[in-house]
Amino acid sequence: MSLDWRKVIENATIPITFFIAKESPYYREGYEKLLEEKNDQVDSFIMSPTGHVIMAEIPKQFNNKLKDILG
Repeated sequence: MSLDWRKVIENATIPITFFIAKESPYYREGYEKLLEEKNDQVDSFIMSPTGHVIMAEIPKQFNNKLKDILG
């Protein structure tokens, strides 16, 4: 949490998908939109109801979205 990884994401040349936990106490919703604007390789999904551990809190919803991405 102490590292600033925004420049890495802004300059990435591979697809990156963020799963955003609407109720996360660590990262507030909104940062993903700024990164999407700076890099067209970035995509995101806002998921709810969940805190920071999406795959443990709403596993079916997470797995379904992951299947959609991996196609």
